[in-house]
Amino acid sequence: MDKIAVIIIHYGEADATNNCIASIKGLDNGDKIIVVDNSGNYFFEKEDLIVLKQKKNLGFGGGVNAGLEFAIGKGYENFVVSNNDIVFADNFFTYLKNEILSKSTFQNKIISPKINYLTNKNLIWFNGGYIDYVCMEGKHFDFNKDENEIAKSKQSETDFFTGAVFVISSGVFNKIGKFNEAFFLYYEDLDYSLRAKEKGVKIIHNPDLLAFHSVSLNTQSKKRFTNFADKIYYHRIKNKRFVIKRYSTGIYKLTATFCLYLKALKYLAGFLVFFEFGNVKSILLALFSTDKN
Repeated sequence: MDKIAVIIIHYGEADATNNCIASIKGLDNGDKIIVVDNSGNYFFEKEDLIVLKQKKNLGFGGGVNAGLEFAIGKGYENFVVSNNDIVFADNFFTYLKNEILSKSTFQNKIISPKINYLTNKNLIWFNGGYIDYVCMEGKHFDFNKDENEIAKSKQSETDFFTGAVFVISSGVFNKIGKFNEAFFLYYEDLDYSLRAKEKGVKIIHNPDLLAFHSVSLNTQSKKRFTNFADKIYYHRIKNKRFVIKRYSTGIYKLTATFCLYLKALKYLAGFLVFFEFGNVKSILLALFSTDKN
């Protein structure tokens, strides 16, 4: 069986990254944990750990590219890519090796795990999903439902994976190409999912592969209307606009654009009420700037 490299994109608190690493069980000799340090503040010594310090914050997609390219250069072929605010279930890597990577059917696929909330491990965050082309949004199945409220889900093809955690091979990464680094944050996983579809790569959701997510841990700042650090909503609007331009067609381009402006107006109203004029400017730039992804 091929070796595994676990690639963790670090940004923010080192404690979250340490918790993520501590939850990784079942790696064999030769497997490797690689932390792409986008913050420049991660210092940790572990025998099977490599820290790739970046000169600047590359964003999520840039961090994924840096980690995958480094690992591929070291001869690794199978990868688990994760945010640093993910905690893995105890059997995650054992199941991954025995039931997924050992099967020839893993080829030409991206595997998407089931993801529950870290603060409530019975509450579902992602159980597969579909793309709502009317608004060009990825919708999560069973979002915010308790495990006891739903029937046990089965492995199935899904429209998209979430960048919070996914499994990919070097062959698939080379086939689809790099993540678009111009996204920086948000929608890069939806873009990559749609590009995978264009290349004939299937995205398979496997609910027996379980992880837990501290949702939006790395973008939260002081409590206010936005609940997020500056520029977060800029990336949300700008990148959604790009995805609509790139993938929406016909009537869906009109409906998705309407949804985009409706969302932008909602944000603008909140920012104006709380006198957050810097964020007002960010939303306007996101809507009307000529920056290209």
